[in-house]
Amino acid sequence: MGKISQLDIAFAGSFQARLAVGMDSSAASPTDPYGVYGQKSGGLPATHAFRERPFDRIIRLSNPVDLRNLQVNPWSDTVVRSVNLLVDGKYQSAAPGSTLVGQTVSLGDRARWIEDEGWELEGMILSMGPFLIGRSTANMPGTNVNTIPARQAEYQKQKAARISAPDGAIDPIRLRVLTEMLMTNLKSWSENYTNIGSYDCRLDPGSLVFTAKFGGGATMDTPKNYLWGASLAFSHWDVDALCGRLNGAVGALHKSMSPAGAGVIMGGIPARRQGGPWS
Repeated sequence: MGKISQLDIAFAGSFQARLAVGMDSSAASPTDPYGVYGQKSGGLPATHAFRERPFDRIIRLSNPVDLRNLQVNPWSDTVVRSVNLLVDGKYQSAAPGSTLVGQTVSLGDRARWIEDEGWELEGMILSMGPFLIGRSTANMPGTNVNTIPARQAEYQKQKAARISAPDGAIDPIRLRVLTEMLMTNLKSWSENYTNIGSYDCRLDPGSLVFTAKFGGGATMDTPKNYLWGASLAFSHWDVDALCGRLNGAVGALHKSMSPAGAGVIMGGIPARRQGGPWS
């Protein structure tokens, strides 16, 4: 095999974001709606830290903090699921032995949403194990939100079942909030579950680190000779569990393969072939 002219990496799993919303400020960490544990929330909509560690807004894809039970979607670390290559005109899955597949993905320890800026995402340093580290060239603009209405009934059914039969100990104030939510606010929470927030960006090739190896003899040129981009799609947000699902992709296209108007756009990068993980 020869040089890789296009690289497509797909990843998926869970995300956690412990953050205040609604009438509470971005820096707040309300404990509950009643002030029993300390800081009363400002009003609905609201999220609560109860007796857990204070909110920090960091978006985590592994090692969640104070992970809650009763999740509609059980936690699964976000990892690389697939790698595809364009080599010598042939688009194919990476041969066995790729060091990327199965690697844990991270957005860094400073990745946060800025609620007051339309949910702009700041501070992202994207990594895949030690083999890829890339910085966004700018904050990622606010989400392009789509919805899947059919998921609303799924959330209502599954969440109600979990509240009725908890899979372990549950904080009594959290249980009180959930019981009241079933009667008054389940529709609002389930609507959040239907949303999909999409982001895309360019990654800075000058600071990008890429040391992954591929089976079959395929090799990469130096990172600066590629256009690099990333896309993220956050979905299945569970307001109670403060978790959801993430599907994402990183693409690299060799500059020699980038004619004007070629293919679909991902992170501002013209992709040579449709069918990649961002399409």
